[in-house]
Amino acid sequence: MTSRRLTDMGWGDEEALWYYTLLPEPLLSSELQRLSFAASYDDTDAVTFQPCPNLEFASQDRYVVRNLALPGGTWRLRAIFDGRYTLLYQRPGN
Repeated sequence: MTSRRLTDMGWGDEEALWYYTLLPEPLLSSELQRLSFAASYDDTDAVTFQPCPNLEFASQDRYVVRNLALPGGTWRLRAIFDGRYTLLYQRPGN
């Protein structure tokens, strides 16, 4: 049985409240697997959470996992885009 609850996400502001649904096992694991789009790329495991069906409020988080064949060797490109900030990490492949 699911339970709908309300949280302020720690903001302490009554104007900023979000509803969430508390899911019991095994429904929780099933939904996590369905919504996470888990994938493995060589040495990197990745998940994404895009559960909001309303495009106006959907997450803008994205990631890129690529191996780039460049002169001198293969580079591993791993990038995370969170909609506001970007973290880019590159290192030469072995």
